[in-house]
Amino acid sequence: MKANIFTNELAKTSSVFGRKKNIEVVFDGDGAATNGTTVKLPAIDLNADVTEEQAAIMRGYVDHEAGHVRHTDFSVLKRNSDKMKDNKLLHSCANALEDVWLESKVREEYPGSEVNLRATSEAVNREFIASVPEDD
Repeated sequence: MKANIFTNELAKTSSVFGRKKNIEVVFDGDGAATNGTTVKLPAIDLNADVTEEQAAIMRGYVDHEAGHVRHTDFSVLKRNSDKMKDNKLLHSCANALEDVWLESKVREEYPGSEVNLRATSEAVNREFIASVPEDD
């Protein structure tokens, strides 16, 4: 599939799955995030073809971030983040717990998201393991 067509799919599904009409989707960097109004997805070479594996990973990012758009109370998230800003471990743990809760909600609503979320999780875990020094 051509990447320039695929990015259009990702933008549309971010809005549909997030159930928010005016979602802005940007492709930048190598991670994914949202603030509730903008979904940031990893950059894609628009002149390349997207493999099935790449598509599943990117769809998993969309399913996850659109789930935040739909289910996360960003005012509570900000308040809690402000309280935890000096404790990186606590902040990371809270984020991980929210993500587990969120992805269970997404899978309930969109059973097909299971394949995408798994592909994204496996890719992120591979990157993490590769980044840890062998003697650590």
